[in-house]
Amino acid sequence: MHRHLGHPSKEVLQKALKHTREFPGSVVFPTNNPLCKGCAKGKMHSKSFLLLHKRSKQPFDKIHSDLKEFPTLSYHKYKWFMSFYDDHSSYGWVVLLQRKSDVTDAIGNFYMIVKNQYKTDIIKWMLNGGGEFNSK
Repeated sequence: MHRHLGHPSKEVLQKALKHTREFPGSVVFPTNNPLCKGCAKGKMHSKSFLLLHKRSKQPFDKIHSDLKEFPTLSYHKYKWFMSFYDDHSSYGWVVLLQRKSDVTDAIGNFYMIVKNQYKTDIIKWMLNGGGEFNSK
């Protein structure tokens, strides 16, 4: 049920049965509120970077990046996402990846966007050292 509808309330599920054509009658509606492992993991806080009080002076002087794995495969088969955060402006970009090996292309594409669209270079690239960029 979660893969198809996310987390609709019990009332929404019961109304769907009445107001939807060809709604499968075999669907079992939950009587309790079970804990979704994927959603629980998604709400957990993790400190990716050390807290520093110095900010960079120019946009793209320092970019923070991280690679994370989704707990469940998305509808469009994305399993990973990579984030890019500009230390100066606090703007962020997220790239969805189907395979972990797509990281190289994502980094190259982000670098080219910065170079072509913003006419500047990235001076420092910060990673949290978690080993997620290691590969064979």
